[in-house]
Amino acid sequence: MTVIQVLRRARALVAKGWTRRVWARDSGWRGVDPASKKACQWCADGALHASAPTPALYEKAAAALTAVVGGVFPPWNDAQKSKKPVLAAFDKAIASVRK
Repeated sequence: MTVIQVLRRARALVAKGWTRRVWARDSGWRGVDPASKKACQWCADGALHASAPTPALYEKAAAALTAVVGGVFPPWNDAQKSKKPVLAAFDKAIASVRK
């Protein structure tokens, strides 16, 4: 798996369902492990954790996302009002890794 694949997979999770202030939520709005089969909403960080098969790939993907949001991305994710800017950040991170 590559960093781009991790970012794409994480983006797809956020597109499916987005949340703030917790890595992932189930259908009852309870916080769950981001890799749980019960998860149906993810924050940007939770989506990366669920998508990266190794800590090294997580770190590289997180660095790409950090670079495009201009700082630590978990608080940035929590400050957003919708998933639209989060998805745009993933798109920019994917594009930056391609270069």
